[in-house]
Amino acid sequence: MRCPRGATLGRTRCHRGRGPQAGDPLPAGLAQLDRYLDRLGLTTGTLVIFDRRPNAPDITDRTALHTATTPAGHAVTLLRA
Repeated sequence: MRCPRGATLGRTRCHRGRGPQAGDPLPAGLAQLDRYLDRLGLTTGTLVIFDRRPNAPDITDRTALHTATTPAGHAVTLLRA
């Protein structure tokens, strides 16, 4: 796959929830991915979330591939770990 000039195919961002009440990082991740996909003129993307919240389910229970849809309607492959 070719990228538009000056674009990148991937980006690593870290969402650090604070304390045991930290919310699920998925909504913010999907919104951020929306902006990247729009800027690149793409209709689909992949989001990987390494959930390090203290209250996150055990890694064996949460690691899986899913499909998701961004707020703007982009199809996303989602890997939660």
